[in-house]
Amino acid sequence: MTRTRKSILLVVSGLSLIVVHLVVGERPIDYTGPRALLDAGFALCLLCLVIFVAVGLGSQVRRKLTLNGLTLIEKIVIDTAIGLGIIGGLIFALGLIGLLEAWAFVLLIIVLMAFAWRESCHGLIEMIQGAQSFFRAWRMQTSGQRWLLLLSAVILVLAVLHALTPPWDYDGLMYHLQAPKVFLQAGHIQLLPDTWQANGPASYDMLFMLGLRFGSDTFAKLLDLFSGVLLALSTFAFGRRFLKPNGGTLAAAILIGIPTISFWATWAYTDMIWAVYEFLAVYAMVMWEDDQHDRWLVFAGLMTGMALSNKYLAVSGAALIVVWLLWDNRRTRFTQTIKRVTIFGAVALAIASPWYLKNWLLSGNPIYPLVFGGPGWDRSRLDTLMQFLYSFGSQRGPLDYLLLPLRVYTDRSGGRGAIDWPSLLFPLALLYPVLHQSPRLGRFAAATGLRFVLWAFGSQQLRFLLPAFPGLSLLTASVLIDMTDRPRLDRLRSILTTGLAALMMCMALIVSLWFIIVSRSWAVVFGFDSKDSFLRNNVGSYAAVRFIQSQLSDQSRALLMWDGEGYYCDARCLPDAEQSRWTQAVVETYDVAAVTARLRSMGVTNLLYSMQNAEFIKGHDPAGQQRQAIDFFWQQYQPACARQLYSDKYNVLFEITCS
Repeated sequence: MTRTRKSILLVVSGLSLIVVHLVVGERPIDYTGPRALLDAGFALCLLCLVIFVAVGLGSQVRRKLTLNGLTLIEKIVIDTAIGLGIIGGLIFALGLIGLLEAWAFVLLIIVLMAFAWRESCHGLIEMIQGAQSFFRAWRMQTSGQRWLLLLSAVILVLAVLHALTPPWDYDGLMYHLQAPKVFLQAGHIQLLPDTWQANGPASYDMLFMLGLRFGSDTFAKLLDLFSGVLLALSTFAFGRRFLKPNGGTLAAAILIGIPTISFWATWAYTDMIWAVYEFLAVYAMVMWEDDQHDRWLVFAGLMTGMALSNKYLAVSGAALIVVWLLWDNRRTRFTQTIKRVTIFGAVALAIASPWYLKNWLLSGNPIYPLVFGGPGWDRSRLDTLMQFLYSFGSQRGPLDYLLLPLRVYTDRSGGRGAIDWPSLLFPLALLYPVLHQSPRLGRFAAATGLRFVLWAFGSQQLRFLLPAFPGLSLLTASVLIDMTDRPRLDRLRSILTTGLAALMMCMALIVSLWFIIVSRSWAVVFGFDSKDSFLRNNVGSYAAVRFIQSQLSDQSRALLMWDGEGYYCDARCLPDAEQSRWTQAVVETYDVAAVTARLRSMGVTNLLYSMQNAEFIKGHDPAGQQRQAIDFFWQQYQPACARQLYSDKYNVLFEITCS
């Protein structure tokens, strides 16, 4: 059988499974049994279908840009990244015109598949050939490289298990899935003042909507995992091109060995694809350094525009590229500098502008609700939100900024979990200026350092440093290679390079195994546990939300105090996406009657007090208002106006008894 026929057979088989699942439907939430495997298979096949189409679309754009001289892995990463951005943008367009219907999604995929069929099949054939070449070259790899590849494969398998579980991650349930669910219910994209994050650029979330429309929310998690794979592959490709032999494998291993990566990549988040786009923009700038051709500036602008289509925070990456261009062209003619900055900026702006125009037209604020506020967002509400966002990380004094590279490892405040720290090998990157003097990578190293500085002046949530992780991994790999490039270290070279990377990967592997055992991920994926049982064990508010939906009337509305997880609830829940709604109702008066009146004006009849989130918010309370609001609830409001209806180890549900 020819490779073309094999590729067609693969596509037809995947489409057949998708059709079967669409006919049968998603399994009930309390179901246990082998039917669960069909849901997993559907999500995986839908992912493969989207990738298949994306590769073809991206390949056409790459060829028009004449990005020549790329390796197979570079082409796969670039094509897929571009294609995913195109599909997300088209679904966004459907949402703007009110066509978020199943038939519209099906028609879109059919049209795109027909349009990109030839390039998609060619890309699939190239991937099959690449995989065959890899296995043929397996024996030529060193034992250390084989161990790194095997560990990577095991971590990937475990990550797939994580990704196939029902969504349980906080931000996913708060807005990455909640917003697409609301858009689908409304039939169009709209402002969501009470879910402020949902109003920002969200191209990848549009792809999540594709899975939700056909009954699969695990598709969003698999899509995020795939973007994590793209991030690792792009790191590998950069290292193989610009570092010494084995530099790509070592850099990718360092990245994969960060324990929290395997979690971030299996949540319904968009941080991974944001990091992919920002890193590919920097990648383009390094390539531009070689030939000074404008096509690489266009590509850098394209990637930056797609990053800005997913995160407001991508403005830091855009600023970094502008600084790079200004510095690199400081000795050239002013008109030449302006031309290059304009090429980059115009492309980035053209790609990202629809998201910001949408906000401007609907709210009068292109970055709604940040900075300028807008409908439902007065200055007081906005100030409370900004205090919360800037409560993450360490203090903001000069000494605090100097110690920040150390405190990302030692400071557990600001809501960081037990595994939320970068690679333990990253401090070695500080030795790069001493041990490595490659002019080609000098600006790349400076850009990575500047990315850290820009992050330090922001919210300082470790997840927002993710775009710098590939650069830090590459610089760390470069230092390790240069440190061991000594004749007297021949015997220790493998231990100091491959051994250290393997040790970090083993740590990540242990963390993944621990979570699988504790959460019983494997059980829900293979049908031994129901989705309901899994969610009760892993989502703190889920049991209380189920009680609200089963016991409260349709006219009831429960404020989820400091809890934004609204995905598994209906209109009877008022999630607190900004984690201060109760505090905002209290701080002006601290009066029981006035607070009750304000809650009634919001339609609130019940209060769900989350003990976990109340403790969390105390660590994000620089003004002390949140703690005062908590004390007011227990000391004054609850005894006078709140009757307990339900409680578990995480939550207490109250009925408001005052009129």
